[in-house]
Amino acid sequence: MLTGSDRKRLDLPHEPGEYVELQTPPHGAFDTAAEIKSRKAIEQAAALPAAILQGSMETARASERDPLEMYDKATLIEAAVTGWSYDEPVTPEAVARLDLKTAEIIFKDIIESNVITDTLGEEFAPVLDGQAPATAPGPAR
Repeated sequence: MLTGSDRKRLDLPHEPGEYVELQTPPHGAFDTAAEIKSRKAIEQAAALPAAILQGSMETARASERDPLEMYDKATLIEAAVTGWSYDEPVTPEAVARLDLKTAEIIFKDIIESNVITDTLGEEFAPVLDGQAPATAPGPAR
């Protein structure tokens, strides 16, 4: 599928009557979002003392398989939001001013709609064509 031609409406349950329109972000947006998230983690780690860093590394390993922790939220939201019910036009600046609850709802929907996970919760790749990537494990033997 070519991204940009698909649209879906996501109603915002905490704001009755309000909604956002989303498109599937292109694969490059997922790459950029993953790079930004990694860069932020490295910058944060560099500022920590060694003892605290060890504990942070263990926590990072535990959450590295969680797709919600693998991508920069703002990058994917900006790539996906194409419209909304608010009076203000959709611009990068307006998208950046979304409240946390709305941003979380949008981000979770993007991840759930575009990232394949197997039964063990391992993240494979953004879904671009609706097919599982060739690296997906086959049936158990």
